[in-house]
Amino acid sequence: MVIQVQLNMRKIITHFFERICKLTEHNKLIKFRELILIMKKKFINTKSAIITFFIATYVLLFEFILPANKYFPKPTILIDTFKDLFTGYNFIQNLFYTTTIVYFAILVSIILILIFKTVFIKLALNYPLFGKNLSFFKFIPVIVFAIIWNLWFEINFYSELLFLILANILIFSSKIFDVLPKINTDYIYALRGLSVNDSKITNNTYWKIILPKVFGDITFIHLKLWLIVLIIEFISVSEGIGKILYDLNLYKDISGIFVISILLSVLILFFNKIIIYIKEKLIFWEP
Repeated sequence: MVIQVQLNMRKIITHFFERICKLTEHNKLIKFRELILIMKKKFINTKSAIITFFIATYVLLFEFILPANKYFPKPTILIDTFKDLFTGYNFIQNLFYTTTIVYFAILVSIILILIFKTVFIKLALNYPLFGKNLSFFKFIPVIVFAIIWNLWFEINFYSELLFLILANILIFSSKIFDVLPKINTDYIYALRGLSVNDSKITNNTYWKIILPKVFGDITFIHLKLWLIVLIIEFISVSEGIGKILYDLNLYKDISGIFVISILLSVLILFFNKIIIYIKEKLIFWEP
């Protein structure tokens, strides 16, 4: 079924490229036609075919057919804006600032979870209602916490970092409280029957059983942390990518927002691949 869908997708996109090439035989569109031909040769699998399809559609629509509109900027304007981000907005410096906060917060929070895993497990086992109360925070929008934090503290590198560490610990700990009551207790009873002491069961067995579940959504958590840091930087108008987004919004620079979105998407996708690789290498236990 999946193979058939992929083949159909390939046929549709191949037909699309052929139609575009026929439409772009005019001399004025010869460069665009060459670009389309290159794209047609380059796509290898269905994913790249879909991406190429959407890029080609965007270029065709907003560079040639609908160039004058206030919703989607022309691709040529996006290229010029890309250059302006580096010259007028200190993009590299702000990107390094925000990226450092996000990934250092992930590293520190995971280390703290590993250090205090016994505490979290015992709390989840002995006080299950505490976990239910903790889940209440899931229903409060992140922007509310960001506004309160902004009112409490002066936003700088360290306060942003602390906010993200606390947010990440809250996310991971709520996962522990949610997963632990649902595990299969046969392992635990078997180990107790073999006279294994409770500290070893807590530190090893419980943790290894819940480990894949706790870190299973780490790529989604990664994305959530980026959202949190952008919100707090946007609200505080301090430094980082959120500050650039604030300025772009202030000046109604929609092309700049488009370019920032594309660059962040590529960056997050790249680090997602790294996180998935690390997760597959380190979190291998399946109960």
